[in-house]
Amino acid sequence: MIFPVTVVQSPKLEVSRGWISRFGLMYLGQNIAWAAPTNLLLSAQILVWFPEDKERQLALLMTAGGLVSLLASPLAGIFSDRTRSSLGRRTPWIIAGITISSVALGVAGWTATLPGDSRSLGYGLLLAAWMVFQFAIALAVTPTQSIVPDQVTERQFGTVSGVMGMTYTLGIVLGTALSVALPRPWAYAAVIVVLLATAVPFFTRDREPLPWLAGSGDPESGLETSPAASPAHGAEPAAKQPEAGATGTTPTGLAAARRVVPNPKDAPDFYWMFLTRLLLMLAQAIALFFLLYYLRDRIGFHDPELGVLILTAVFAGCVVATALWSGWFSDKLGVRKPFILFSATGVAGACAVLAFTSSFTMVVVGAVILGLSWGVYQAIDQALVNAVLPTEQERATHMGLINLAVLLPNTLAPSIAAIALSLLGGYTGLYLLAGAMCLAGGVLVLKIQATR
Repeated sequence: MIFPVTVVQSPKLEVSRGWISRFGLMYLGQNIAWAAPTNLLLSAQILVWFPEDKERQLALLMTAGGLVSLLASPLAGIFSDRTRSSLGRRTPWIIAGITISSVALGVAGWTATLPGDSRSLGYGLLLAAWMVFQFAIALAVTPTQSIVPDQVTERQFGTVSGVMGMTYTLGIVLGTALSVALPRPWAYAAVIVVLLATAVPFFTRDREPLPWLAGSGDPESGLETSPAASPAHGAEPAAKQPEAGATGTTPTGLAAARRVVPNPKDAPDFYWMFLTRLLLMLAQAIALFFLLYYLRDRIGFHDPELGVLILTAVFAGCVVATALWSGWFSDKLGVRKPFILFSATGVAGACAVLAFTSSFTMVVVGAVILGLSWGVYQAIDQALVNAVLPTEQERATHMGLINLAVLLPNTLAPSIAAIALSLLGGYTGLYLLAGAMCLAGGVLVLKIQATR
């Protein structure tokens, strides 16, 4: 059930390696679920139905899904924050999200069995299924990401963020591999199995701690402390914990709107992080959007599709190589911002290589620099996000809002890249623009005061 209630966060223990592994496995499954259709399955099906109009039909499909995701991400957070159940605030929505996502993927897979003369029916069903999937996967992803600030101590943010960055990239690689290895209907079926199976270990072993609920009128509304979260077990003291018996409710109306959308004066770090994330994600999206055409027209590589595959493998390998250790190292040092500045500078350097080279070998070098740098960024990004969320009561809501800085670049990048290519002197200007965005994002992160 959904209520406007105040949630008082329980003290937190350090999570175990097993917890991190099971959480990472669940997050991996969610990333595979969206990566497989996005990278190959949808475009392959559109090619079968509309070989002469594939670009427009695919663009319509992806745009519709993208618009739904922009709406769904903050709504998923709002729903989760206001949920009171015996399973907690996050778990019901994650289970609902992956279940509905599985059904939507099943429908999408069924459309791949339709004959060519049923393309109108198939396309309509695929469009509807993709929009439902985008909404449903947001119901799962946003609460999943919110579990980390709920349950993980700040001194482990970097480690868990590194695992999330690594599984994000592995999800793209494995999702693409499933799409290539299996016929389309079976690939969708495999993705459904992975999505469901990867969530089972976490939910069977790691029950979500029930937060203290005020004003609920049921036995669970009392101020009770889990034995595992008691000071005797070495838990961190809860921040701003009210005295026993304190009550309160989440504001409604205009006051609730102000809480959903933080006031920049009260939460400047939130907006500095939003801008940092937006610039870096937009730069990466711009740099990669025309990669196939860049290899064909600028580099003159003999097989551009093979070139993209090579560069993707190199990039992914380098991301995985740096994501995990840099998150752990950030926790050890107790700093975040220098890692973001370093990674932004590295990505800008990779963009400079791509801007001026005409050799595929140097493009591979650029992919190595880009992957190593992006792995560092992905390891620290979520840790910084966790640190700047303004309130405990609205964590998932604000997580959904700041996720717009990831979703918007996917919508804006095609237009910005096309304009840059036309007005800034071709690929040189495009990659220099992407590099400048990275440097700007790296500088803006220094404005954040919540962490070093």
